[in-house]
Amino acid sequence: MPPFDHRSTRAWRRLKAQVVDEEPVCWLRLPGCTYWSETGDHVICVEALPLRGADPLVMARSNVRGACLHCNRQRNKTPVEQLDALRARLEARLAVSRAPALDWFD
Repeated sequence: MPPFDHRSTRAWRRLKAQVVDEEPVCWLRLPGCTYWSETGDHVICVEALPLRGADPLVMARSNVRGACLHCNRQRNKTPVEQLDALRARLEARLAVSRAPALDWFD
């Protein structure tokens, strides 16, 4: 039997809608960010919580921030303390893949 996924519950959909409404701008702002919040991002990742899906922080409003899908996927399970390092890695990857012709616009 697969583990319980809180994202399939009505309560999560309500919380996500509340978060997106209250925080319309993505809090992560990683390279490639689409700016507008579309989903809820757990500040403390579910996998890092002692009780995982059964932990009260999974559905706590104080542990969920608005994020765009791009940033939420890029962050994945990265702890908050390591977001600056993740941002630097993503910026470096973006700089390498950037077409030289676009340098004219800088």
